[in-house]
Parts: sequence; C-alpha cells; structure tokens
Amino acid sequence: MKVFKQIISLFGFSLLFNSSALSLMKLYGIDAGSIKKSLELLVISNKRKNLTERKKTELKNRFNEAYLFLEELGFMQGLMKLKELELNFFSN
Repeated sequence: MKVFKQIISLFGFSLLFNSSALSLMKLYGIDAGSIKKSLELLVISNKRKNLTERKKTELKNRFNEAYLFLEELGFMQGLMKLKELELNFFSN
C-alpha cells in the first residue's frame, strides 16, 4: 500500500478511489467503475488471492506496458516505483 500511495502522490491524485477513478476516466476515456476496481486490486491484497494464472499473466503484461510507457517518457523515478509496486503486488 505504501508504494501505491507514493505512486498516487507522484501523479497528484487523491487517495480516494472514486475521485481517482473519475480523474483517470477523464484522462483515458475508460469507465470509472473499471478503473476503481483496478485501483482496488492494486491496493487490497485479499482481492488478489484468487487470481487465475491467465489474469496474473494479463496483469504482468500491463506492468510491461507501463514500463515501456515510463521508459519512453524517461521517467526513471516512476520506473523505480512501478518495480516496487510490481514486486509488492505479486508477492502478496
């Protein structure tokens, strides 16, 4: 959770899922409900307990996409935080 809070603070979002989801919806044009579920999956470890192998693979692919995006931006601090988040996410 600490890593997630740090990433959220880097991008200036509040820790309230609803307002973060709404902000991301405006930015990316994705349904706020879907974004909220994704944010909860990142933060609440018991939501990750029953993930299928397919879902875990899909999530690893999304992390890889995020790495590429941050690399293209040259955002090294974001890359380090993303790595921490990924390690925390898949270790719980």
